[in-house]
Amino acid sequence: MTDSRDLVWDGCSNVRDLGGHVTEDGRRTRVGAVVRADSRAHLTDAGWKSLLAYRVSRIVDLRRDDELADDPPREADVEVVHVSLMDGIEPGDDGWAAVIAEAEAAADELGGYIVFYDAALARCRTQIAAALAAVADAPSGAVVVHCVGGKDRTGLVAGLLLRLCGVPLSDVDADYAATETRLRPRLGEVATAPAGAMSTVLERLEHRYGSIAAYLEACGLAPEAVAHLRERLLA
Repeated sequence: MTDSRDLVWDGCSNVRDLGGHVTEDGRRTRVGAVVRADSRAHLTDAGWKSLLAYRVSRIVDLRRDDELADDPPREADVEVVHVSLMDGIEPGDDGWAAVIAEAEAAADELGGYIVFYDAALARCRTQIAAALAAVADAPSGAVVVHCVGGKDRTGLVAGLLLRLCGVPLSDVDADYAATETRLRPRLGEVATAPAGAMSTVLERLEHRYGSIAAYLEACGLAPEAVAHLRERLLA
């Protein structure tokens, strides 16, 4: 399954433009502003040419330091900002075992993902603010946001961005769930991205904070940066 937002960058399997979504107030997200992707380490030379041809001005890399170690930097005329998004919820963190136990005790796979994403949104607020600040103040051009598969860390950032702009929860969730179709041929069961996970955690977040903008400001993102994100993404 493909749609008009899919981008073909050779080597990557899960590249989509966040543009083209109709918002609840009738506006539309801008094509060429933000792209979600799996790891740039997967790109072939042809894939890199496609990335550069898309007028990418900044890459926001959400991987951990250990995930970067096996990915030698490639010389390219694109700025890279590294924000390890889940430093606060990785193995070795004091609270990780409790999160895993709760997720494994969930009634089904969807429930497990909701537990994990809820924990990430609560425990990684500083990193989330840093990642979105890197999108907000990027130079003119497209911003690529990626982790390894472009599913969990990238999925949360993409979901926050789309919902901040007023894209309906159902459409945000569909964008997230599409990742499973894109990645399954390469990753098998690891590619699971259950429908309902992203809409549930974002709806809970809005109930708790009042809005996505209020959550981002509570994370430490300046109100001006929140405004810049909307300006960048909305046509």
